[in-house]
Amino acid sequence: MRTIKATVLLLALVATARAQEFKYRVTDLGALPGGNSSAAYAINNRGQVTGESDVASQGPFYTEQHAFLYSNGQMQDLGVLGGQYSYGMGINDHGVVVGNSTTTSDDSYFIYPFIWSGGAMRNIGSLGGIVGGANAINDQGIVVGSSDMRTGEERAFIYNGTMHDLGTGNGSEATDINNLNQVVGTVSQSTSESSTLVFLWQNGYTRILPTLGGSRSFGPHINDLGYIVGTSTLAGDKVEHAFG
Repeated sequence: MRTIKATVLLLALVATARAQEFKYRVTDLGALPGGNSSAAYAINNRGQVTGESDVASQGPFYTEQHAFLYSNGQMQDLGVLGGQYSYGMGINDHGVVVGNSTTTSDDSYFIYPFIWSGGAMRNIGSLGGIVGGANAINDQGIVVGSSDMRTGEERAFIYNGTMHDLGTGNGSEATDINNLNQVVGTVSQSTSESSTLVFLWQNGYTRILPTLGGSRSFGPHINDLGYIVGTSTLAGDKVEHAFG
């Protein structure tokens, strides 16, 4: 009986040691045909990836870029809304991609948020302006991002068939949404777009989250348990730390 107990203990120790071993494999996703460079911005729980890739080079100072979906070892060009640039910024577990795209050959103006699903890219409009983008989509298909208004002010939006201003103030942007429909983002303080605070929006109510002692926080993401991560300055605003 003692021998059996010792053997069980030994096996348990070996299993624990093996469980603590982490192995990673780095995969080159490549680039779209005609391109040399690519960047990945989001991944879902199925391992599908979205981002942007070069598709054509027009000399040393100009490269056309398209959003892509990487799935089952293949990179697919998601196209554009009529312009020359698009970027995939978020993807849900159904493989639906959101991002932004130019709509005309003039790449400086008319940038709109899109949803890509079922092989087609669709412009989801704006809050009245001509510049905007989608940053995230949850598994219910609800999209968040930012859009200019007719006055040129940037406002965070939520989209579920219709685009709505989150009411978080001028200079705001929604950066993530979870499957509880909780939204996080940033809002500018006064007139300074470089000085932002993180907000949490839920059921029509907005809460500004505390910092780590400084006057700025930014870059938030949220998971399905409601945990939020981001970056904040410490007292004096000279040092930045991650927060969670």
